[in-house]
Amino acid sequence: MAALPILLSIPFVAAALLGVMFPWLAAHTPLAQRRIAARIAGAAAVLATATLLTQAPAVFAGDVVTFRVAWLPALGVDFTLRLDGWAFLFAFLI
Repeated sequence: MAALPILLSIPFVAAALLGVMFPWLAAHTPLAQRRIAARIAGAAAVLATATLLTQAPAVFAGDVVTFRVAWLPALGVDFTLRLDGWAFLFAFLI
């Protein structure tokens, strides 16, 4: 499933967006800069929660959602993301 890499990348994309936009916002809109930054961070949290909730039916059915990419195939090393019940619980808490 492609939802796990998207879920993993949302905080990094939001941080990069804030890192690029925040200096511009600070220079052009000094009074509203915190409000806009908070909205971007809040939108990232809502988007991550919505992406996580798309995996809820599979997790509640007892499945383990996995995403695997061969990283060093000659050595048999893979990059793997797993979402089971415990991981879902802690990801939802965060």
